[in-house]
Amino acid sequence: MSTLVLDVNQEQEKVLEGLLRYMNISFQKVTSTEDFWDTLSPATKKSIEQGLADVDAGRYSSAKSVIDKLMSE
Repeated sequence: MSTLVLDVNQEQEKVLEGLLRYMNISFQKVTSTEDFWDTLSPATKKSIEQGLADVDAGRYSSAKSVIDKLMSE
């Protein structure tokens, strides 16, 4: 089973619900006003903030360079 999170307007919501029903796909509609960031632990927030700081400072490798390196080993 997979979980998809979609942020849609009311019109899109109606269309998606109709499509899912037509396709006989079970779904659960959950409305939440809780911000994703507020659900994270302090350690996770700190890790994300450090990663963003690394990117801002140019300390990162592109996905392509990592894959190229793995393929050459």
